[in-house]
Amino acid sequence: MYGADAEQAFLPLWRRHIGFAVDYTVGVATKVAKQEQAVGDLIAYTQDFGAFLQSADPNLPKAVVADLVKHHVVGLKDVIDAQASRDHARAYAAQRTATAHMTVIADPLASAIAQQFPARFGRNPQADAARLRTTLNVVHREHAYLAAAATGAALGGRDAEFEAAAGALDANSVEIAKAVGSVYGADAEHAFLPLWRRHIGFFVDYTVGVATADRAKQDKAVSELMAYTQDFGAFLQLASPRLPKQVVAELVKHHVVTLKTVVDAQAAKEPAKAFSGVRTAAAHMQMIADPLAETIVKQFPDRFMAELK
Repeated sequence: MYGADAEQAFLPLWRRHIGFAVDYTVGVATKVAKQEQAVGDLIAYTQDFGAFLQSADPNLPKAVVADLVKHHVVGLKDVIDAQASRDHARAYAAQRTATAHMTVIADPLASAIAQQFPARFGRNPQADAARLRTTLNVVHREHAYLAAAATGAALGGRDAEFEAAAGALDANSVEIAKAVGSVYGADAEHAFLPLWRRHIGFFVDYTVGVATADRAKQDKAVSELMAYTQDFGAFLQLASPRLPKQVVAELVKHHVVTLKTVVDAQAAKEPAKAFSGVRTAAAHMQMIADPLAETIVKQFPDRFMAELK
């Protein structure tokens, strides 16, 4: 948006707050009086970040941006505190809250950029069609991260954490189903949820097979996941004829493959590969969310297209 100079200035500024979060985490872990300093640094950082964005875009007031980032800081602090107290359920609930809050930063940023560059972004980023696309992307990306967290905990033998991660993953599944229901109605929502949960169950089977070195169980789970892609494709095509079954099945197949890569890396104790893999898996979810959103907009023009004209 703002050129190479802005990119180069932004990166060290953004990394600073990550460093302060690390400082806070170290203080919590070591019981050293480092936490208050880190919190003070993070709060001061919100002003610096607000000033930076206001200098790039006058439509983003420094105080408003600073307050939004402050909520991000507080939300992430809640996650760390829950992790430190081994309260896994609270940690994953707080993580979902912190993730959802990031749209509170991203949405006004997108709106301000669109206002600043009307020739490039002529449409309203807060329109229902844009919000639908954002919602589908956020919940599908979160699915990948939570699924990886659950499989990682399971493979690591951290049963309490696995249960908490699985609970958060199911809450995410319910949210995805509600997004589907908001478009296609309650019957579609109720049919979608057990269908979506099925592929999570197959991934649990695959993870158990990997953990126990049961090759037959792994192969069976992979076979069931491949078959599932066809069922999922058929479901979406039934709801929206503009989404061909085979196209959807292929997209879901990539989701299966990318998440399987994460599980394999976790089992092999290759954390760098696992975290790289989960970022790839999360990014791939856009390939499902975007065409789904675009198809829905075309399927219901009276609801979505009028405001885009």
